[in-house]
Amino acid sequence: MSNTKSAESTLSEPIFNRQALVRLILPLLAEQFLSVSMGMADTLMVSGVGEAAVSSVSLVDSLNILIIQILSALATGGAVISSQYLGRRDGEKAAKSAAQLYHRCHAGHSGAQPPHPAHCFRPH
Repeated sequence: MSNTKSAESTLSEPIFNRQALVRLILPLLAEQFLSVSMGMADTLMVSGVGEAAVSSVSLVDSLNILIIQILSALATGGAVISSQYLGRRDGEKAAKSAAQLYHRCHAGHSGAQPPHPAHCFRPH
């Protein structure tokens, strides 16, 4: 009887207090604010050039946000899987899943960037 009571009391206690949640959410809010402000700054910079420039910047900004959201979803899913392994006290599988996630996200991110200049100008 005492085991079920202690298990119930630990389940009803909050894991994070309000201050810890604020510390967790502030970087997320800052990231979203910076992402949106970069899109607005890009649009403002080309607004004097013409409608075609504004529409092209808007299109590229939408693709940029899509890529960021996909990578964020991958990172969140990987964090959940790694956390489950850590909860089971299986550090080896947690490290392996985190490394696999890192390589997948890095491959997805670097695929969207142009090649490094050192790779483009190789002597023949």
